[in-house]
Amino acid sequence: MLEVDLQIYIDTEVSVARIVQSLTQPLEKYDQQIQQSFVRDVDSIVQKLNTSFQQDLKEEAEAEAFFFG
Repeated sequence: MLEVDLQIYIDTEVSVARIVQSLTQPLEKYDQQIQQSFVRDVDSIVQKLNTSFQQDLKEEAEAEAFFFG
């Protein structure tokens, strides 16, 4: 199984999110285990993006509440 590191940078007005995830590379012939591993890798990226976005929203709301409160 080959793996490659994927780094995603999301640039917003306030901060930059960084996600590092290894992606399983396909073999020449189809292998169900490799495909399932790749799907898990992509799902992990989605989870990390969703989690970090929710955390950013929470921190932004707390900062606004502190500033205006």
